[in-house]
Amino acid sequence: QQQQQQQHSSQSKKSSQSQASASAASSGAASGQGKAAAKDAANERLAHSCPREEVLDMARTQPGSKQLQQKLLKGHPTVIHEILEGIAAALPELMCNMYGNYLCSASFQACSVSQRKHMLAIALENLPRIATDKWGTHAMQSLIGLLCTVEETEMLVVALKDHLVRLSCDCHGSPVVQR
Repeated sequence: QQQQQQQHSSQSKKSSQSQASASAASSGAASGQGKAAAKDAANERLAHSCPREEVLDMARTQPGSKQLQQKLLKGHPTVIHEILEGIAAALPELMCNMYGNYLCSASFQACSVSQRKHMLAIALENLPRIATDKWGTHAMQSLIGLLCTVEETEMLVVALKDHLVRLSCDCHGSPVVQR
Protein backbone atom coordinates (compact mmCIF):
# COMPACT_ATOMS: atom_id res chain seq x y z
CA GLN A 1 0.00 0.00 0.00
CA GLN A 2 2.88 2.36 0.80
CA GLN A 3 4.46 1.52 -2.54
CA GLN A 4 1.21 2.32 -4.30
CA GLN A 5 1.01 5.67 -2.50
CA GLN A 6 4.64 6.46 -3.41
CA GLN A 7 4.04 5.53 -7.06
CA HIS A 8 0.87 7.61 -7.14
CA SER A 9 2.76 10.48 -5.47
CA SER A 10 5.65 10.31 -7.97
CA GLN A 11 3.20 10.13 -10.89
CA SER A 12 1.43 13.20 -9.53
CA LYS A 13 4.76 15.05 -9.26
CA LYS A 14 5.70 14.10 -12.84
CA SER A 15 2.31 15.24 -14.06
CA SER A 16 2.64 18.50 -12.15
CA GLN A 17 6.16 19.01 -13.48
CA SER A 18 5.12 18.39 -17.08
CA GLN A 19 2.18 20.78 -16.64
CA ALA A 20 4.52 23.34 -15.11
CA SER A 21 6.98 22.87 -18.00
CA ALA A 22 4.21 23.34 -20.55
CA SER A 23 2.95 26.35 -18.67
CA ALA A 24 6.46 27.80 -18.44
CA ALA A 25 7.04 27.19 -22.14
CA SER A 26 3.81 28.94 -23.08
CA SER A 27 4.43 31.77 -20.63
CA GLY A 28 8.05 31.92 -21.84
CA ALA A 29 6.80 32.45 -25.37
CA ALA A 30 4.36 35.04 -24.11
CA SER A 31 7.12 36.52 -21.99
CA GLY A 32 9.39 36.61 -25.04
CA GLN A 33 6.62 38.38 -26.94
CA GLY A 34 6.16 40.69 -23.97
CA LYS A 35 9.87 41.42 -23.86
CA ALA A 36 9.93 42.11 -27.59
CA ALA A 37 6.95 44.43 -27.23
CA ALA A 38 8.60 46.21 -24.29
CA LYS A 39 11.82 46.58 -26.29
CA ASP A 40 9.89 47.96 -29.26
CA ALA A 41 8.13 50.42 -26.96
CA ALA A 42 11.46 51.48 -25.44
CA ASN A 43 12.92 51.96 -28.93
CA GLU A 44 9.91 54.02 -29.94
CA ARG A 45 10.25 56.20 -26.84
CA LEU A 46 13.95 56.58 -27.52
CA ALA A 47 13.27 57.68 -31.08
CA HIS A 48 11.28 60.58 -29.67
CA SER A 49 12.72 61.14 -26.23
CA CYS A 50 15.86 60.25 -24.27
CA PRO A 51 15.58 61.13 -20.59
CA ARG A 52 18.99 61.75 -19.00
CA GLU A 53 18.72 58.88 -16.53
CA GLU A 54 17.83 56.46 -19.33
CA VAL A 55 20.74 57.68 -21.47
CA LEU A 56 23.21 57.26 -18.61
CA ASP A 57 21.93 53.79 -17.73
CA MET A 58 22.07 52.69 -21.36
CA ALA A 59 25.52 54.20 -21.96
CA ARG A 60 27.03 51.97 -19.28
CA THR A 61 26.00 48.73 -20.99
CA GLN A 62 27.21 47.30 -24.28
CA PRO A 63 23.78 46.91 -25.92
CA GLY A 64 22.62 50.29 -24.60
CA SER A 65 25.74 52.05 -25.83
CA LYS A 66 25.38 50.48 -29.27
CA GLN A 67 21.73 51.45 -29.45
CA LEU A 68 22.51 55.06 -28.56
CA GLN A 69 25.33 55.13 -31.12
CA GLN A 70 22.84 53.99 -33.77
CA LYS A 71 20.47 56.77 -32.74
CA LEU A 72 23.29 59.27 -33.16
CA LEU A 73 24.07 57.93 -36.63
CA LYS A 74 20.45 58.30 -37.73
CA GLY A 75 20.90 61.98 -37.00
CA HIS A 76 17.50 63.12 -35.70
CA PRO A 77 18.46 66.52 -34.19
CA THR A 78 16.16 66.24 -31.17
CA VAL A 79 17.44 62.79 -30.23
CA ILE A 80 21.07 63.85 -30.75
CA HIS A 81 20.50 66.87 -28.52
CA GLU A 82 18.90 64.76 -25.78
CA ILE A 83 21.67 62.13 -25.90
CA LEU A 84 24.33 64.85 -25.72
CA GLU A 85 22.58 66.49 -22.77
CA GLY A 86 22.34 63.12 -21.05
CA ILE A 87 26.00 62.25 -21.42
CA ALA A 88 27.25 65.77 -20.65
CA ALA A 89 26.03 65.33 -17.08
CA ALA A 90 28.48 62.46 -16.53
CA LEU A 91 30.95 62.93 -19.40
CA PRO A 92 34.21 62.24 -17.50
CA GLU A 93 32.77 59.06 -16.01
CA LEU A 94 31.43 57.85 -19.36
CA MET A 95 34.67 58.62 -21.19
CA CYS A 96 36.39 56.29 -18.71
CA ASN A 97 33.73 53.59 -18.98
CA MET A 98 34.29 50.39 -20.94
CA TYR A 99 31.19 50.95 -23.09
CA GLY A 100 30.52 54.62 -22.51
CA ASN A 101 33.77 55.67 -24.18
CA TYR A 102 32.47 54.37 -27.52
CA LEU A 103 29.29 56.38 -27.13
CA CYS A 104 31.31 59.48 -26.24
CA SER A 105 33.45 59.08 -29.35
CA ALA A 106 30.34 58.71 -31.51
CA SER A 107 28.68 61.68 -29.84
CA PHE A 108 31.69 63.91 -30.50
CA GLN A 109 31.29 63.13 -34.20
CA ALA A 110 27.58 63.96 -34.10
CA CYS A 111 28.13 67.28 -32.28
CA SER A 112 27.91 70.71 -33.78
CA VAL A 113 30.97 72.90 -33.18
CA SER A 114 29.31 74.67 -30.23
CA GLN A 115 28.20 71.36 -28.68
CA ARG A 116 31.69 69.89 -29.16
CA LYS A 117 33.22 72.98 -27.53
CA HIS A 118 30.95 72.45 -24.52
CA MET A 119 31.97 68.76 -24.32
CA LEU A 120 35.63 69.75 -24.64
CA ALA A 121 35.32 72.21 -21.75
CA ILE A 122 33.82 69.50 -19.54
CA ALA A 123 36.46 66.96 -20.55
CA LEU A 124 39.36 69.37 -20.02
CA GLU A 125 38.26 70.00 -16.42
CA ASN A 126 39.08 66.33 -15.84
CA LEU A 127 41.93 65.98 -18.34
CA PRO A 128 44.48 64.07 -16.18
CA ARG A 129 41.90 61.55 -15.00
CA ILE A 130 40.48 60.92 -18.48
CA ALA A 131 43.77 60.94 -20.40
CA THR A 132 45.46 58.45 -18.05
CA ASP A 133 42.54 56.01 -18.05
CA LYS A 134 42.79 52.99 -20.36
CA TRP A 135 39.37 53.74 -21.90
CA GLY A 136 39.34 57.48 -21.35
CA THR A 137 42.45 57.97 -23.46
CA HIS A 138 40.64 56.66 -26.55
CA ALA A 139 37.65 58.94 -26.05
CA MET A 140 39.95 61.93 -25.42
CA GLN A 141 42.00 61.20 -28.54
CA SER A 142 38.78 60.96 -30.53
CA LEU A 143 37.67 64.35 -29.25
CA ILE A 144 41.06 65.95 -29.94
CA GLY A 145 41.06 64.53 -33.46
CA LEU A 146 37.83 66.39 -34.22
CA LEU A 147 38.92 69.84 -33.02
CA CYS A 148 38.79 72.25 -35.94
CA THR A 149 38.59 75.80 -34.59
CA VAL A 150 41.36 77.97 -33.20
CA GLU A 151 39.36 78.49 -30.02
CA GLU A 152 39.07 74.73 -29.38
CA THR A 153 42.79 74.26 -29.99
CA GLU A 154 43.65 77.11 -27.61
CA MET A 155 41.43 75.58 -24.91
CA LEU A 156 43.29 72.27 -25.30
CA VAL A 157 46.76 73.85 -25.24
CA VAL A 158 45.97 75.81 -22.08
CA ALA A 159 44.71 72.68 -20.33
CA LEU A 160 47.65 70.55 -21.48
CA LYS A 161 50.25 73.04 -20.20
CA ASP A 162 49.36 72.30 -16.58
CA HIS A 163 49.63 68.52 -17.00
CA LEU A 164 52.14 68.03 -19.80
CA VAL A 165 54.88 66.25 -17.84
CA ARG A 166 52.53 63.95 -15.97
CA LEU A 167 50.65 62.96 -19.12
CA SER A 168 53.84 62.51 -21.16
CA CYS A 169 55.15 60.01 -18.61
CA ASP A 170 51.96 57.95 -18.55
CA CYS A 171 51.42 55.10 -21.02
CA HIS A 172 47.81 56.18 -21.61
CA GLY A 173 48.39 59.93 -21.34
CA SER A 174 51.28 60.06 -23.80
CA PRO A 175 49.15 59.41 -26.91
CA VAL A 176 46.82 62.23 -25.84
CA VAL A 177 49.78 64.64 -25.71
CA GLN A 178 51.09 63.39 -29.05
CA ARG A 179 47.68 63.81 -30.68
